[in-house]
Amino acid sequence: MIGNWIGGGFRLLREQTRAVLIWSVLFALLGIVARAYGSYGWQQLTGLEYVHPRSDLDLLLEVATGAQADRACAHLRDAQLGPLRLDGELAFDEGGSVAWREWLRFRSGETDRVLVKRIAGTTLEDAAAWVETP
Repeated sequence: MIGNWIGGGFRLLREQTRAVLIWSVLFALLGIVARAYGSYGWQQLTGLEYVHPRSDLDLLLEVATGAQADRACAHLRDAQLGPLRLDGELAFDEGGSVAWREWLRFRSGETDRVLVKRIAGTTLEDAAAWVETP
């Protein structure tokens, strides 16, 4: 969980610490496991300084259903975090992952397909083929 980073020596910029704590609690309440990658993830893994004032927070969100993904994305979309930009992927139980902003565009009807990443490769898919509709 995101909250574990703080106790593990994860150096955060002061204005970003509160946002990380809030996201930790929020995702826990939604039953979603969130992991960092990108500069925050590398900093946690190596202990080296990767995070800077323009760093975004890249999250890998483990979701079981489309409805759970929808709830997580709604919170991400509505976040007011000042200079901290949230980015990341929804990782579905079936093995596919989708960028959360692209998922929002698909679910809102802006597009009829999404880019799905899997270990075997990346494809542009009609998401109805692999996850339930809302």
